[in-house]
Amino acid sequence: MNPKIFVSYNPGVKIEESTALRLQTISSLYDVTVYLPDRLGTKQLKESTKDRILNSNIFVMFSTKKLSNSVKSEADFALANDKQVIILYDHIIGKNINTAKIKDKNFIEIEYDPERENHIDILNKVLNASNKKGSDGKMLSAIIGVGLGLLLMWYLSDDEKTDNR
Repeated sequence: MNPKIFVSYNPGVKIEESTALRLQTISSLYDVTVYLPDRLGTKQLKESTKDRILNSNIFVMFSTKKLSNSVKSEADFALANDKQVIILYDHIIGKNINTAKIKDKNFIEIEYDPERENHIDILNKVLNASNKKGSDGKMLSAIIGVGLGLLLMWYLSDDEKTDNR
């Protein structure tokens, strides 16, 4: 089975967009499909994005900024359709959506510090949480591992730590 992952990102946040696009490119080399949201021309959740979420096995988001309404709508749609949703939050931003009401067994959220934490430790946090919920660990570890590696490279190379990272 060809793993299919939906990767969301906050619009206009360069580090998130870049990570999502690179994950899509890299994953295609290994027969993994990465879907990205279709937001062209609207702020509403488009049918094409809904189809991509429905066609995916897992919804992943690397949050370096406060979650946009677009991302929240996508995550809500994924949860409503029984998709596993994994959101990794930059520790500076923290868990920036109210998840107290989300009792969904498919929802995993983890804070990380890409500047201080070893990305293997972060990956283990995700895998431990997802294994408890019955996920496919190999597919998940591959995508999350590459995504965390990309974020780590971005942080290490970004001397200015700009607001639009």
